[in-house]
Amino acid sequence: MGTYWNGIKTKFSEIDCLKTKINELDFDYLELSEHPASQELNFSIKTTQLIKLSTPVDYATKHLSPDKRKLYNTFFYHTIWTTYDDQDELFIDKTKYTKNLSNDDLGWLTLDTDLYWKAFNTASLELIVKDYDYIAFDVLKELYELERSAFKKQLESYPDFNPHEYNLETKEIFSNFVTLTKDIIAIYKNCVAEKKDLIIEFI
Repeated sequence: MGTYWNGIKTKFSEIDCLKTKINELDFDYLELSEHPASQELNFSIKTTQLIKLSTPVDYATKHLSPDKRKLYNTFFYHTIWTTYDDQDELFIDKTKYTKNLSNDDLGWLTLDTDLYWKAFNTASLELIVKDYDYIAFDVLKELYELERSAFKKQLESYPDFNPHEYNLETKEIFSNFVTLTKDIIAIYKNCVAEKKDLIIEFI
């Protein structure tokens, strides 16, 4: 059980006919996912895992220069990051890839705020994918491990603390963070190649 990140590839122009039905009492979200223009992704991740695997962003980007921090925060905000705080948000450009502050290129969240989480058109996805080339994971790794090492020193006084397991967890989280980011970008690239738009939901 739990909540999962999930996605639907579609074409906004072809599902626009459903817009008039959203506020009808009998509207069923399945009409969106089962529309002939739509295709559910065969990828999903539990939100608890999504939060855990995005901790390298939380830890590392705070040490970047303001310009770099804005680049990284903005990129990860539009891909995997959900745990940013008020200080992080100062370095997020919410309109860099899409003019809608709520990441809703489809424009349906104004009609129903519970319908989905984000909706990117192909043009937005293409811009996000381009910025992926500027993400240096080796830099993030160094800064993430620096933060983890500092926290490790605080834990060493606890009798049940296992430094070996802690180091393994640090490496595993970062490795899975990189894999997750690549998986999400692969989805974005696939949508761009197929000229499809993307709806992201938490189910």
